[in-house]
This record gives sequence, structure tokens and C-alpha cells, in this order.
Amino acid sequence: MPGRKRHTVVDTLGLLLAVAITAANAVDHRIGHTLLDRAIERPRP
Repeated sequence: MPGRKRHTVVDTLGLLLAVAITAANAVDHRIGHTLLDRAIERPRP
């Protein structure tokens, strides 16, 4: 997929906690902060 970045957050078992697909010109550290916030706010079973 040219022009796109895929960002993921996984737990220690490799299970997905958050995913984002952004434009290639997106700033990585900003997306990282957003994904970590999403993973923290996600309810745990």
C-alpha cells in the first residue's frame, strides 16, 4: 500500500490492542501517543 503507514500496539503476548493506518507524511511520534492513549482507555476483560 504505497503512501500509507501501518501502526500497531500489541501486548506481551502479541495480541493487538490498537491499530491505525495513516498517510505516509504523518508524524510517527504523534500517532504513537494517540495509539497508546487508545490502548490505555480500552476496557480489559
